[in-house]
Amino acid sequence: MPLLQKIEENDCQIAIWDMSESLDSLIRSSISLELSKFKTEKRKKEFLASRLLLNELLPNASISYNKYGAPEIGNNHFISISHSKNLAAIIISKNKVGLDIEIISGKPLRLASKFISKDSHNPLSKEKATLIWCCKEAVFKWHQK
Repeated sequence: MPLLQKIEENDCQIAIWDMSESLDSLIRSSISLELSKFKTEKRKKEFLASRLLLNELLPNASISYNKYGAPEIGNNHFISISHSKNLAAIIISKNKVGLDIEIISGKPLRLASKFISKDSHNPLSKEKATLIWCCKEAVFKWHQK
């Protein structure tokens, strides 16, 4: 099972899944109908990995989406989901949460002027730009309704 890491801290749980395995190895018959709504193999793998991670942290829970597109699991818990390349991660807590994972790349650095003030982004490494991007995305997800 490609569960890379499971972290428990205070009342939060985080799990990270390695999605480099084949799509066939991720598919479970009970959700194959749900997969038909996704066109790409990448999106199908993201969907499956997030459900498998949820099962690792909170068995028997299921994910639904509110009218704003944010994931929900009920049971007095909050959830946030993120994907990047071959990684998927979720965080579950009894408090509102936001999570973003990104593989370090030049993309956040190229977009830095759109989310970092001019005074703050010179000089900026791709590592720092990616970290700031992740923070921005996590706060955005935390703030969603």
